[in-house]
Amino acid sequence: MPRPDVLFVVPKLLGDAGRVRWIREEGELVEAGKHVVELDLGYDVARLPAPATGRIRQKLAAEGEQVHDGADLALLDVNVTGRVPIELCASCGVVRLDRARGCKHCHALHGPQALPAPRDGRPMWACVECSFKCRACGFVVPLGRLDLDGTVECARCGLQQEFPVKPWHDAFDHAHAAADDMVEGLGKQQVSSQATIAEATSFEITASPGHPLCPGCHGLLDVAPGEGGRATASCAACKTSETYALPPAAARMMSGSLVAVVAIEHRADRAAARVEKTAEAIAVHCPSCNAALDVSDAGTRVARCRYCGTTAVVPAGVWFQLRSKDAPPEPIWLAREAEARKARQSLEGTVQRLRHAKSGPPPAKHAQQSAPAPAPARTEARAKQTAPAPPAAKGTRVVVVVLALVVLAAVGVTVALAR
Repeated sequence: MPRPDVLFVVPKLLGDAGRVRWIREEGELVEAGKHVVELDLGYDVARLPAPATGRIRQKLAAEGEQVHDGADLALLDVNVTGRVPIELCASCGVVRLDRARGCKHCHALHGPQALPAPRDGRPMWACVECSFKCRACGFVVPLGRLDLDGTVECARCGLQQEFPVKPWHDAFDHAHAAADDMVEGLGKQQVSSQATIAEATSFEITASPGHPLCPGCHGLLDVAPGEGGRATASCAACKTSETYALPPAAARMMSGSLVAVVAIEHRADRAAARVEKTAEAIAVHCPSCNAALDVSDAGTRVARCRYCGTTAVVPAGVWFQLRSKDAPPEPIWLAREAEARKARQSLEGTVQRLRHAKSGPPPAKHAQQSAPAPAPARTEARAKQTAPAPPAAKGTRVVVVVLALVVLAAVGVTVALAR
């Protein structure tokens, strides 16, 4: 049974009339939470998101029309069978380009079966790959974790060096922008976007929209964000479950919009392997039974002990050296809240900003009208006459009076002697 059309109206939170400026066209498919129309309020512009996913059947407000709270804007047909097609690379999980034979991100050839991207009710993901230039060895080394403690260790030479925390905010914004592109149906042009965040450290980031995959079967991971920044990633086909921990500093920096991370360096359920370094060799041992771990031919940093079955994570510096210093940056999957859930918060923030703009200081012309009129010239002159003299003028008058008294006394003495 078909569902009735959804009526898109002006929210009653605005409290003002605005002039309509349409962002989307009639008949276009729009996503829930994405901006559809702008209202020019004169002193600011409010962008309104779609209340549901559907096709704009009919615009009820014309371009440039003045509308008020509760006014009807459009009818949305939510009985759509076609969705904005988004397909993922079955090798890396990044959004694949339309009609491309291979992935522009991992360079793997696409198979005949497309991997559809999950859409509704799930966080939006961005694959982030970071690197920086070491101050000591001068090499560009991969950065496989969110280092927000102010320092970072070079995986090549092992130098612990200063790494500013502030540029991470721009890096997260860059990743969030890539995740937003997934909602817009990215896949027409460039799948990844690269940016240099900090020139001093050559901190570079490449962000690509997509979804994390199971390292075993390359199926979609079901990631459930939990409390305290912890997330559980499970694969139904492989019957595996992994736990990852998001640094609290990252969640605070992005005001809670960053909800989960999936990266080897952020595994919370695996201990780090024990490492012994000598001038001739590097030995990697199991953290439980101290047996040697064979990581020479492994394609991942997660190694399993063949004796006790413990799974351990090889440190990034050791892995970098074992791979002859040519290890590519490891993907860091970052999840943000779905745009549909953030749209209401964005709208409320816009409303608060508009209300603050309305209740701010009055314009200059009102201030001039309410200012007291200047006093007439005669009153001002009279005020100057009655005003107390400055301290310097008072001192001068005292000296003059004293000299006058001395002169009068001298005159008096002279008159008395003459008699």
